[in-house]
Amino acid sequence: MFSLNFLSFSSNHSIALSQHHLLAGKMGVAAHLISHNAIPIEIYQNVDALKHLAGLKDKKAVIFLAEHYERTNQLDLAEFYFIQLQHQESTASEQAKLTLSQFYQRHQMWQKLAEFSQLNGLTLDFYLSQLYLGSSLPQVQPDVFTDLKRKFKLDFTLQIDELSFSQQTHCGIKVVPIATDFKSLKQLKQHVSTFKSDEDLHELPVCFSNILYLSKQVLSCTANEAIKCDLSYLAQQQNWPEGIRHLVIMTSDGSANVNQGIMYLSAKHDFNVFKHEWLHLFGFEDEYPLPIKKQQQRCRLSTSTLSQLVMQERTASVAKNLFPIPTCNAQTVQAYKLVERPTLMQYLDSPMPKRYKTILNANIAHHLGELKTFSNAMYNLDEASYWLAYGVKLGDYHSKLFQALKFETQRDFARALNELSALVNWSMAYSSLARIYYQLEDFEQARHFYGLAAEQGDSYGQYFYAKMLANGEGGPKDQKSAIRYLNHAAAQANPLAIQLINLAPF
Repeated sequence: MFSLNFLSFSSNHSIALSQHHLLAGKMGVAAHLISHNAIPIEIYQNVDALKHLAGLKDKKAVIFLAEHYERTNQLDLAEFYFIQLQHQESTASEQAKLTLSQFYQRHQMWQKLAEFSQLNGLTLDFYLSQLYLGSSLPQVQPDVFTDLKRKFKLDFTLQIDELSFSQQTHCGIKVVPIATDFKSLKQLKQHVSTFKSDEDLHELPVCFSNILYLSKQVLSCTANEAIKCDLSYLAQQQNWPEGIRHLVIMTSDGSANVNQGIMYLSAKHDFNVFKHEWLHLFGFEDEYPLPIKKQQQRCRLSTSTLSQLVMQERTASVAKNLFPIPTCNAQTVQAYKLVERPTLMQYLDSPMPKRYKTILNANIAHHLGELKTFSNAMYNLDEASYWLAYGVKLGDYHSKLFQALKFETQRDFARALNELSALVNWSMAYSSLARIYYQLEDFEQARHFYGLAAEQGDSYGQYFYAKMLANGEGGPKDQKSAIRYLNHAAAQANPLAIQLINLAPF
């Protein structure tokens, strides 16, 4: 009877008086109304009333108070009251857990979500938080993993031997995208989708596998300038599907780059950056000023058909169809491009010229063996026969060179020469052939192959060819040509050539 009279009083008189009775707790009014679910809705609009009712374990008041503090961005207080819901009647516990987990998700409190979910067994939320944190996904159940992928429409795997290129044809170049957190998973998915529709790239014989997820702890990437990752885990795995040429590893931060057949990207990079780095994988060079160390590595008098640039001595005459760029500002070598307008190798939002597309297609069709694959990086970390055989099977010239050098160390010169002879039109192979022939005292053949390497711009080939010309080994002396090739080698910062010029010029 009292509750009915009170409700009637509240509806006919001021709400303030009702609040006074509730807050004061006179005659147990508040507790009585809570137990009968009869608190007037207007009461819940007052924060002080909500606090009092929450203290009396009014579930609705606790929820309203938590939502109030969330709206006013007082997240610590909001979290406190969402946690209080855990102490309500057991029938509401699962809903209370869900409410708290959703709060953590809304405000990206991934570490708290991980700890809370693991404690309460909210399996899907736990794995979601681990993905956002870039942490490992231990003992994930197949049905939970399927739900996780379905919820976010992501096709990814945690195991190298589960990488798949299903329903794809023309896979001359197989690429594995590797993500280290949830953001990079979504970004890589978008990049692969854009690649397949890009007007310059979609017709290339390229296939991407489903994304491989590896935790940040496993890859341990650093973002001090160019991104670098510890690839030890990848090198130790020997269950890779056949034919993979490249990896695309995406991390949280850092500068994009390409190294040893692996592209490194940050989740902050858009597709223009992806496209720029993709061209690096296939021999293209930057068209903006490079740091001094990179200029010493790249600004060489090479006649390689892989690059879109032409390198010439600054004193050489320039053809009309060449246009200077600032790539090699600090060197005696001047870089030129084949088109006049800006390109994406200088400004990311610039187009890809048709001539560059022609070079890209030619490099893929005729020069894949000369372009480094990810197996080169793996072999450098772990000189396992697995990685050597993997690269050789790909037709990778560098792997075949390593194999030939192993034969050479075993003094099996015939097999070494046979392997190297198959690597046509490649300066590194020519220099290695020349060195072996020189050891065998076949100076005529040594001079021939050093000459081929020198003509392709190999600085060591130029140095040793110059010495053979100067000494008359394997043919007549040619002092004038010897000086020219020695100067070419020195212009490319070859230390042996520089030392010889400084100590005993000939």
